[in-house]
Amino acid sequence: MSATATTSNANREVCSRACQKHNRFFNQSRTRESSGQQWGPWFPPECPQCVEETAQRVQREEAQRQFDQEVLPILKAGVIARSEKRFEQEEGIEEALAARADELEAQWLVDAWAANRKAFLARAKDEILNRFDQEIIAEEREKFFEQQRGVKAQADAELQNKLDAEREARAKQALASWIF
Repeated sequence: MSATATTSNANREVCSRACQKHNRFFNQSRTRESSGQQWGPWFPPECPQCVEETAQRVQREEAQRQFDQEVLPILKAGVIARSEKRFEQEEGIEEALAARADELEAQWLVDAWAANRKAFLARAKDEILNRFDQEIIAEEREKFFEQQRGVKAQADAELQNKLDAEREARAKQALASWIF
């Protein structure tokens, strides 16, 4: 609200203000007991329509508070019994119950995915990395065994050559001993 005109004397001030909510002008005044003292609050604090709306809102809030704190506790047992009876008598309740459960389940899945997306992505990454680890280990194992087979084949070949050379040397020696 903005002041548009103010008049005052030593102990009383009057002004005309515009209510921006209701686009109306209204008069306010404030007083003080004697010169030098602080001014009291503006009266009325709001335009008459705002004052009425505030009074109605406070009245509604008080009625709601009274119902919630005084009436509802008394009604609860009866309300629960009537609700359960109505539930049992409702036609097609099983289908409605199943449909609602499906809706809740779908919403739960959406909420769970949203709430745990980072964890799910981290788990998926770990699973993929583990698969890669296993593939790399299998590749390295194959290389190792291939290398071992190569080393063994080379060692076998060298051993075979050595054995062949020894056999040949023994055969020559045996042959030489017969000849001489």
